[in-house]
Amino acid sequence: MTRLILVRHGQSEANAKSIGAGQMNYPLTELGHRQAALTAEYLLKHEKIDAIYSSDLCRAYDTALPLADKLGLSIQTDTDLREINSGLFAGLPFAERNERFSEEVARLKADFSHMRYPGGEYIPEVYDRVVGCICRIAQGHDGQCVLFATHAGAVRMFEAFAEGFSREEAGNASSGENASIHIYEWNGTRASVLVHNFTDHLKDAESSAEESARV
Repeated sequence: MTRLILVRHGQSEANAKSIGAGQMNYPLTELGHRQAALTAEYLLKHEKIDAIYSSDLCRAYDTALPLADKLGLSIQTDTDLREINSGLFAGLPFAERNERFSEEVARLKADFSHMRYPGGEYIPEVYDRVVGCICRIAQGHDGQCVLFATHAGAVRMFEAFAEGFSREEAGNASSGENASIHIYEWNGTRASVLVHNFTDHLKDAESSAEESARV
């Protein structure tokens, strides 16, 4: 069996400012960097990682970096691990998005599985992109443990796949918190969920980041 570990990126500047980032390249905050360090510490103690892949967006790449440095592994980037292309929503504060695109936001909330972002991606296509990428990479690492640093939307797509939902049912799954860990077992054709949205390793992240800021 192959072990697949998905990690959502740590807190980004977009997260901190309640902005929908989409595929725009927002960096991690100080808290996000601390979350990345704590994630690395936890995974070093509990997992044997053989390979690391990441979205090319810096908030995901920089979340994987502390672990890669500790293990002496390179991070292989793949644009198919990116967040959903949210088109005209990208870079907008949620309040402004809700006001300017009220009808589209209503559709998003009512039927996420069939949402097409204005100027962006259609959710079933995101499912195909993310699931296809992770399964393709998994096939090349039979019997190993592979880590993927990615985004909330990508985590949600693969979680849907592992729970047995089709591309038309992706909205039935959930994603996870910043720097959450999600673990799956891959048998060559299917994935099964072992751990979803694990965040126990982050319990000291906020207090540590605040202490660092005072120094």
